[in-house]
Amino acid sequence: MDTSSIPYQQLLFVCTNSRADGERVSCAGKGRCGQQVLERLKAYVSEHHLEETVRVAKSGCHEKCEQGPNIAVMPQNIFLSGVTLDDVSSIIKTYLTPYVIARSPRRSNLMRMPRPAFGEPRDDT
Repeated sequence: MDTSSIPYQQLLFVCTNSRADGERVSCAGKGRCGQQVLERLKAYVSEHHLEETVRVAKSGCHEKCEQGPNIAVMPQNIFLSGVTLDDVSSIIKTYLTPYVIARSPRRSNLMRMPRPAFGEPRDDT
């Protein structure tokens, strides 16, 4: 067995558990949007080429079905519950957008530029 650090900076585990009608409520069951939330978050990651940095994955039951749909956010150790499709944009803004900004070419170029000594003029062109 090999051991290493987690290969992602951000992980979101979206419960997509679905049960048959008449059974206990579930995050992706009838009238619940767990699967659609997962699909929208994964689409965002794909559209912004974040696959090497961010992982959005489906998960099984978090055992908080009545509060769901649920998302476990790592490494922040945050548990989102009662998630709706209207919440997806806020989840993206809070947990995924920072990684898009970090990957932007303009930001990357600025980060690689040597800093001028104190008092020297800056050339940001």
